[in-house]
Amino acid sequence: MEKKDFFISGSDIEYNISKHEISNRFDEIHEISETPSVFYLNIKYEDEIYLPVTIFQNKLTPLQIIVKYLRENLNKTNKQVSLLLNRSPKTTWLTYKAIEKKKRLVVRETQLQIPLGIFRDRTLSTLETLVHFLNGLEMKYSEISRLLNKDQRTIWTVHSRAKKKLNQDEYKK
Repeated sequence: MEKKDFFISGSDIEYNISKHEISNRFDEIHEISETPSVFYLNIKYEDEIYLPVTIFQNKLTPLQIIVKYLRENLNKTNKQVSLLLNRSPKTTWLTYKAIEKKKRLVVRETQLQIPLGIFRDRTLSTLETLVHFLNGLEMKYSEISRLLNKDQRTIWTVHSRAKKKLNQDEYKK
């Protein structure tokens, strides 16, 4: 019997797949389920509402700021706001009534915008969610504190509390 050679050199192989087909197949197989931290600024989703980060520099709480922005700047109804934030309509109504007569929010457009969808998860408070999201974008505590007009130590405390809550949820699962 004759021994056959099973090795094939690279020059003997022909490829019938174009580069376009390869990239399309990669996109189909590897769907992005989460927003990557570094690439966030370049990715925008059609149906998502984005909040300019500058609105959080006001002296209101983050939930009050979000509700006020949605009601006054985007003309959303109380029911729409409650659905967008995964909160009770009573909660959003009371939040808005408490701050209705306060000054309008100062809104300056910036390149960094916060997706409203991150606030739907009720595991963390709105400030914890915001700080955790910004920290996930690889921002330092000092940068986050300047963005939110809060003390750097407050940002550290809030992020520490958020990490503890998220770790406790992992143990429950």
